[in-house]
Amino acid sequence: MTILASYIRTLIILGVLFIAGCGTQQVVNDTATSITPADSEKALKSTTEGDVLAYRQALTHLNNNKLDDARSLLKDFIDDHPSLAGPWANIGLIFIKEGKLDKATEALDKALKLNPKLAQAHNLRGYIENKKRNFLQAEKFYKAAIEINSSYSIAHYNLALLYDIYLQDIAKAVQHYKIYLKITENKDKKTMDWVQQLSSTLKKS
Repeated sequence: MTILASYIRTLIILGVLFIAGCGTQQVVNDTATSITPADSEKALKSTTEGDVLAYRQALTHLNNNKLDDARSLLKDFIDDHPSLAGPWANIGLIFIKEGKLDKATEALDKALKLNPKLAQAHNLRGYIENKKRNFLQAEKFYKAAIEINSSYSIAHYNLALLYDIYLQDIAKAVQHYKIYLKITENKDKKTMDWVQQLSSTLKKS
């Protein structure tokens, strides 16, 4: 693999999703991977320096909520590299940020068809099903993300929220909150306090 192909594989985009939980509004930072190991090696090798720069610019636009600019660059990238799943996941993230959940679902399903092992796409699909109140489907997608990447902290957090707020399974919620906290090195103090409260409730019951 070329250095360029290896580099572009590492590109990620940070998107912010809001999910209600723990009595307050929680901010969940999700990462949609640009290109993953399961994607086409041939397509990776065909990337040029211009591709890398354009993709980086798309991610910058997405992070700065310049969604139309990001979408335009990502679509151009997809035209040149149709076998890659990551760009479709980022398109899905754009639609989520716009509140267009049906279009987001279509884009994420395309990503998962190209690469069923894209954990971030499973997590985002879980988020959508959660928003639609299809809680068992959301659980399925979050679990799929974790099965692919057991260290995926955000998927553990989202699953914990699902058990906590919607499915009312406090024991499972505590389990996944604790995994999330361990992975993130206990930096989320609000969640730490909330887990202590939930654990106390479990002991009393």
